[in-house]
Amino acid sequence: SEFLAAHHDYIEKFQVIELQQELTTIQLHLIRFLFSDCLEYICEKHSSSLIQTLLENSDIDSD
Repeated sequence: SEFLAAHHDYIEKFQVIELQQELTTIQLHLIRFLFSDCLEYICEKHSSSLIQTLLENSDIDSD
């Protein structure tokens, strides 16, 4: 699965509500996964909906 690709180092999981409508047109409950190289969002109602944001200038230390 791409979601668990070898280059990802899992850091944290957050449950959030989209309020600013940047990702969707309505407020949705999302699960946000922080990896060493990206943020991934999954809509709780539609688990196949995945939005990935690369962390290009990240200062995250994955030690």
